[in-house]
This record gives sequence, structure tokens and C-alpha cells, in this order.
Amino acid sequence: MGKTAKLLFWQLLIIFFCLAKPVFGLMTPVLEIKSEQEEKRPVLARDTWRQSFVAPVDKFGAVGIKVTNNNRLNDDFWIFRIKEADQDSWYFETRKYITDFRDGFYYPFGFPSVDHALGKKFIFEIESDKGREKNFASVFFSRKDVYLDGEAYLNGHKTGGDLVFAVYQEKPAEQLIKTDFLSRVHQDSCFFAFYFGSILTLFFLLVFLILK
Repeated sequence: MGKTAKLLFWQLLIIFFCLAKPVFGLMTPVLEIKSEQEEKRPVLARDTWRQSFVAPVDKFGAVGIKVTNNNRLNDDFWIFRIKEADQDSWYFETRKYITDFRDGFYYPFGFPSVDHALGKKFIFEIESDKGREKNFASVFFSRKDVYLDGEAYLNGHKTGGDLVFAVYQEKPAEQLIKTDFLSRVHQDSCFFAFYFGSILTLFFLLVFLILK
């Protein structure tokens, strides 16, 4: 393959990845709690935030919590736990370094899918290992109680609001790609007409140069 063909090949790859919308591990939100009255709350060493919710679907496999690293690099990790509200033992527990958090985004805590969950109440917790001044991440918290089926607690005390979070369900890859693709085409048909035309042009040029 000549230099020109290689260049066109890489251009095709770049265009493809620019068009492709990242998906959250083939997960789709089935519950999303947010508010116009969100504020950042620090998570310091041994702080434990707890949030309850009622599963709106029969099966789910991740909880996303809206977080921020406060625009700096922090050296800490959070412990995440989840269980059914009436159970004594935790269903799943994991540790995540907060350096992976993106400011203002939902960080996904995944776990083995919970089955037969519809209508049941669940609790998740996050706990900081060594958060301290100028070395901590924060959660987003809604001062307004926007979610009547759940409550937020800090160190065992009811806060009167809710964490900003989402619950995710696994979605078949082919269904996710199909619905997401059609949605994007519908929203910006001119954009897709231009870029698909560019892709086809580059593709045929690449084939021509290879066969030449």
C-alpha cells in the first residue's frame, strides 16, 4: 500500500471515530435523578454517603454518580457498595481511584447484574478512604428532594435531598447502535449527508489507489 493509500486509510479511521458516539458500556439509563438546584459536596476521609432508590426495571447492572475532582489531581479512592435495602450483607463492593473521575460527569460503578429487581428498594454507599483538604473529590447533591422514592444520608443522618445519580441497564448492542444511530441521523441530517459523502469518496479513492 502506497503512502497516499495509507493516508486515506487513516483519514477514514479518523472520520469514523469522530462520528461514533461513545456509549456507556452498552448501558442505558433507566432512572436519572437530577435537579436545577445541584451543588457540590466534598467527600472527606470516612465520610459515607448513602442513597436509596426503587428499581424501575427487572434487571440493572450499574449506578452512575455525578462527581467532580474539583479541577485538580487528587490521591484518594472511594469504596462503593450496593445491596437490597432489606438485606444485611452487601451485594457488591469495589474500590475506585478518584483520578479516573471527570468533572461534572456521571462516574459508572458497575457490578454483576441484579435480577428480579423491579419495584424493590436498593441502597448504595460511597465512602472516601483518605479525602482531606485540597485532596478530595465531590458528589453533586440536590438540595431539593426531587426523588420521592429514595433518600440521601451523610454519615447516617438524613440530608433532606438526593444525590445526583443514575441507574443503568444493559442493552443489546445491536439495539443500542440502531436506536442511537437513527437518533443522531434524525437530529442532524445535513451533518451526516456531508460526512457520509466524504467517507464514500475517500473509500472509493482508497480502492482505486490499491487496485491501481
